[in-house]
Amino acid sequence: MEGQIVERKLLLLGMLRMQDMHGYQLNEMIDSHIQAGFALKKPTMYKLLNAMVEDGWLTCATHKEGNYPTRRVYSLTAAGELAFMKLLRDSLSAYSPIEYQGNVSLLFMNALPEDERMALLHRRREIVKSLQHAMHPLPAISNPHDLVQLHQIRHLETELAWLDEVIASVSEERIHLELSQF
Repeated sequence: MEGQIVERKLLLLGMLRMQDMHGYQLNEMIDSHIQAGFALKKPTMYKLLNAMVEDGWLTCATHKEGNYPTRRVYSLTAAGELAFMKLLRDSLSAYSPIEYQGNVSLLFMNALPEDERMALLHRRREIVKSLQHAMHPLPAISNPHDLVQLHQIRHLETELAWLDEVIASVSEERIHLELSQF
């Protein structure tokens, strides 16, 4: 969880390095431009922004423009720039094993009937396949966003290959079990 918080802070600080923004702008940029591999809900984003204001990494000023509601505009401070650079260096040089959702269910999947187990594995595979289709293949790496997208694409490819192995293994086990009953 700590690693996720660091990554989310790094994302917000990095975006605010480009320009001062209000929360809605930050959220829109994440949703429309940086979506691959980042899950940052609005309440979490605002909690992190407020924490970084308290830490002195950001300043926050209210701004009223036209008929829009008053908004809180966030700006990076000198301390925020130092924090950004530290987080960037730490994150770029670190690696933590990923905790995959669903791994625990693999430990106990034999509690399910074989047909249901296979149907659920195939359903999981279809979800991964649809995520893969939603990603656009990259012709060449031309900017950092492409690296993030390519990383996500590679993970999806690997997940599909692994699921195919699991499904084949479970299928072979079922065939073995069926033959051993004779």
